[in-house]
Amino acid sequence: MREILQSAVTLSLLNFVFLLGASEAQTPPADPFEGVGASALEQVHGQVTNSSAASFPGGLSEGSAGSLSSSAPSSESSASTGWTGTQEISLGLGSSASGTPDPGVQPAGRFLAEALSAQKQQILLRSFFHNDILLLPPQTKEIFESRDLRDAWEGNSAKISTGFENFILRFRREVAEEGAPSLDKDPEYFDIRLGIRDKLLIIQHTEGRTRGSKEGIPLPFPPLEQERLFIGGRGASGMAVLLPRTQTGGQYARALLLCPRSAYTVRRGLRQPEDTFFVESPYKLARTIYGARAKVEGRALSGGGVGLAKSEILTTPNVPRSQEWEDSSYGVDPSVALTYVPFTSEQLADVDKDGAVVAAIEGKLTLQRPAGFKRVTSERSLLWFKEFPLTNDQPWFIRIRGDRPPARVAPGRCYLVLLERLFEQRYTREELKLPDRLR
Repeated sequence: MREILQSAVTLSLLNFVFLLGASEAQTPPADPFEGVGASALEQVHGQVTNSSAASFPGGLSEGSAGSLSSSAPSSESSASTGWTGTQEISLGLGSSASGTPDPGVQPAGRFLAEALSAQKQQILLRSFFHNDILLLPPQTKEIFESRDLRDAWEGNSAKISTGFENFILRFRREVAEEGAPSLDKDPEYFDIRLGIRDKLLIIQHTEGRTRGSKEGIPLPFPPLEQERLFIGGRGASGMAVLLPRTQTGGQYARALLLCPRSAYTVRRGLRQPEDTFFVESPYKLARTIYGARAKVEGRALSGGGVGLAKSEILTTPNVPRSQEWEDSSYGVDPSVALTYVPFTSEQLADVDKDGAVVAAIEGKLTLQRPAGFKRVTSERSLLWFKEFPLTNDQPWFIRIRGDRPPARVAPGRCYLVLLERLFEQRYTREELKLPDRLR
């Protein structure tokens, strides 16, 4: 059995991407989004450069020797992390469909993921603004013509783990128009850092007003009740956050709505409480760092004959291919073990699907016995990120301290995030085709 040690690689992005999530399976775990990522992807608009280190348990290091060099100003810096071996990759970003690769010319180790469907978008909007439970279409499938095809695989092992996780979102202040009020009190940029810890979502704001927001605010993840909060920041760098109620059993999805906002208070009279509104701020998401991982292991009991075990790790064009994306083994009780190690020397492409970015990584295991019984197990982790214009028809409110009425989140730019995991097992029976050397 061969194991490939995971390495770390970092990519940067100037439009929008997002990460989070992890899972382990043949039997899906209770919480597929727990775990520690082994490779970091940072997507940025710039030249292809290799650097010796990047560290960020929560931060991005830029502009210094031995750290990630970026097109951002060298004055930007963040705390360090432990991930080493980084890379900056130039991306062809855009919102047009012309950036979408031709599905007929995908290289080995690649695939194109589906766009965020209108059905899922409607489910998300209802969970955000109507307090519905987030419940997506079935995500686990078993496909077989007869039960005998499935029962033939009792005792055979399969383990697949894929995911996106450990991410940082950088918001940058847009340049003020000539004649507009000075924004000197507003930071040029700030980071929102997200992590999973013991079924909690930890949100950190690097320019938060309180020590707690800088160190991390814990929220139930997935939440049984809708979570709404405003994280105050220096100047106009606040953030409104909404987590929908989420079904905890039988599905593997997490969603989040982030709206850059600043607090605006109006006093209507001396004896009346203040009214607070969260108005649109001048910040726009500029870059996201996230981790991706995958591992495929399995063994086929071949009953003394020659069987097949084959593992694959596939990625979309905006996620680095694995250095070794396929491994096959023929023999008596064959086994395979394949780990995602990012390929760092190719240029990535932005994958735009109807105005949203979609990234995915898939692990696939094929086992076949001498009698032809075949099982294909796959696990696909998908990440959708979409800029979402909040309108007057989609109001939401956040409770604030004291006897003041809840504050409304005003219309404007928001960011919708969905992470999902799909699991499938397909059972068939067909002739096992052996290589010439084994015939």
